[in-house]
Amino acid sequence: MSRQTDRQLQRIHGQPGTAIAVSVNGTSAQSSALTARVTYMLCATEDCHILFGSNPTATTSSTFLPAGVPWPVTILDDGTTYKVAAIQKDTAGTLTITPMSGVHA
Repeated sequence: MSRQTDRQLQRIHGQPGTAIAVSVNGTSAQSSALTARVTYMLCATEDCHILFGSNPTATTSSTFLPAGVPWPVTILDDGTTYKVAAIQKDTAGTLTITPMSGVHA
């Protein structure tokens, strides 16, 4: 990727901060609390299902997140402390939740 393209992506998505890693297996697992008005980039090593909420429990009916596909999400500032929960589709893996500095709603 060219330096110009790198700079364009940084303007769109910001700089990555310290990632949160969630081990994803056959039992729903939660992240720590996410910061309101921050955009996070979610990416899983294996197909999984995710759910956001104050105390979420992901199931195989929750939102599908395919492996290796980054998904940006901005956390609402509605007074709720949000977390993300994940459960594997078929194979255990890791969900990485990376805050993108400079990208705020």
